[in-house]
Amino acid sequence: MREKGLFIVFEGIDGSGKTTQLQKTVAFLEERDLNVVVTREPGGTTLGAKIRSLLLDVDNQGMDPLCELMLYAADRSHHVTDTIEPAISRGDVVICDRYALSTLAYQGYGRGLPLDTIRSLNQMAIHGCVPDLTFILDMDPIVARTRIARHRAQEPDRLEQEKLDFFERVRHGYLTEARQAPQRCAVMDGARRPEDVFQSIKEILEPLLCTLR
Repeated sequence: MREKGLFIVFEGIDGSGKTTQLQKTVAFLEERDLNVVVTREPGGTTLGAKIRSLLLDVDNQGMDPLCELMLYAADRSHHVTDTIEPAISRGDVVICDRYALSTLAYQGYGRGLPLDTIRSLNQMAIHGCVPDLTFILDMDPIVARTRIARHRAQEPDRLEQEKLDFFERVRHGYLTEARQAPQRCAVMDGARRPEDVFQSIKEILEPLLCTLR
């Protein structure tokens, strides 16, 4: 049995069903009387919420990609030390909406910043805190955009206003990175029925849950 908790991350482009599956997973874990900490990036801390507002504000369309990368890294570094690591040390299950892989996908594959630079910066920011498992909800960006338009009332944020080819590169980035770490990444077809996707998630989660005290 492990002495610490679990760290599980959900990734994917907006509209892929990531939030729905995260919520289903949290409910499933809580039904098993596990202590669950739900958080997100950016914005999982008080400081992070301020960074998130800068990153997503449509008035900041001209933000330099390197500046954007540094803001995500700053949010992550504080998030890990303030929230994630303490929760794992207590034996909690941490469920995070996006983490370091997002930065590779969005700022690396999407923006075109050097992947080696991002990997090095991520390593500094995560303080050795690596997810036990990352679920990647995969979906064609065209379908994802249709979902967003159908269900969201608010105006799209700065990142959501990017062009389709940007999200195609991001999707490619997620799938490429997942192939390089199959032991830690599980790609889910977000176009399937939500109930079927969640069934697959539960089947993958069960062996991990058995390692908890």
